[in-house]
Amino acid sequence: RSHKLTGEMAESAALSLGGAMKALTAYTPELAKEIKQTIRKDPAVHGAYDLILHSYGPERLIGSVHVEVPDTMNAEEIDTMTRRITEDVYREHGILLTGLSIYSMNTRDEESKEIRQRISQIATSHDGVLQIHGFYVSQEKKTIHFDVIIDYAREDRELIFADIVKEVQEAYPEYQIFPVMDIDI
Repeated sequence: RSHKLTGEMAESAALSLGGAMKALTAYTPELAKEIKQTIRKDPAVHGAYDLILHSYGPERLIGSVHVEVPDTMNAEEIDTMTRRITEDVYREHGILLTGLSIYSMNTRDEESKEIRQRISQIATSHDGVLQIHGFYVSQEKKTIHFDVIIDYAREDRELIFADIVKEVQEAYPEYQIFPVMDIDI
C-alpha cells in the first residue's frame, strides 16, 4: 500500500511541476517584446515600458505596464485608450493587463522637450545605457523625473548611474532631479 501511495504522490508532484514549468516558460523575452509592440501600435501611445507579467498557472498570465502618452490627454481619453490596449493585448496574446500606469510626456513646452533631448544625450553617452524613459519636467515645481535603463550585465551600473545623475544636476542646477535606475523589462 505505501508503494502505491508513493507512486500516486510522485505522479501528482510531476503533474504539478510540469504545470509550473509550463507557466514559467510561458514568459519569454520575445513574448514581452511582442506585447510591447502591440501596445505601441495604439495611436495615443508613445512608448511602453516596465512590463511585468505574473503567472497564475499554465497559460494564465496577468500583467501591468507603463505607457507614455502626451500630457494633453484627459481622463476620458486615457480610460478609452486603456480599455482599447487591454482588449488588444488579450485578443492578440491571451494576457490580461490589469494595470496600465501613465507616464505623461511633455508636449506643450519647447524648453521641456529640449531638456529631455539633452538629458537623453547625457545618459546615452555612457556605455551600457540603453535608454531613458518616464521623463517629465515640471516647470512650475522645477523638477525633472526620468528612468535610466542600464544594461543589467554591467557590473558598474551604480557608478554609471551616479555619473549620469551628477552630469544632469550640473547641467540643470535650478531643478530638483528624481532619477530612477531601472532594468530592461
